[in-house]
Amino acid sequence: MMALAALWAAIRRYAVPALIVVALLAGYRAGVVLTQAAQARVVAAEQARALAQTVKLKQDVEKVADEFETERAALVDRANSADLALQRLRASIIRAGGAAQPASGGDGAAVARTVLGDCATELRRVAGAADGYRAQLVTLQAYVRAVDP
Repeated sequence: MMALAALWAAIRRYAVPALIVVALLAGYRAGVVLTQAAQARVVAAEQARALAQTVKLKQDVEKVADEFETERAALVDRANSADLALQRLRASIIRAGGAAQPASGGDGAAVARTVLGDCATELRRVAGAADGYRAQLVTLQAYVRAVDP
């Protein structure tokens, strides 16, 4: 009986602190699991936000590319229209009696018509370049607005 009493005393003396330690470890482990779950939720939310931002940026860049293509097509149409207008002007100059090249010692009207045709050609070239620069500028501005709102 004495051995049983000694065993019971030993159990009370060591088992209760052992149970407390086990309970503390279980609580710590539960806290770690909860903390890890909270961190995982934060990471998942951040990844979802980054993905949404990436998708939006991709859509914005695609929109800019589409707008550039539309602008480029309009530029080609304007250039074609300008070329046709220049051809009509040259045809009108020829019908009016002008020459493709001024005749040496030719009359002033023929020289003026030739100069007018040359000026129109140069104006068409400059306008085409300006339209191209405008398209680039508009596209770059749209890209910057899409990338850095």
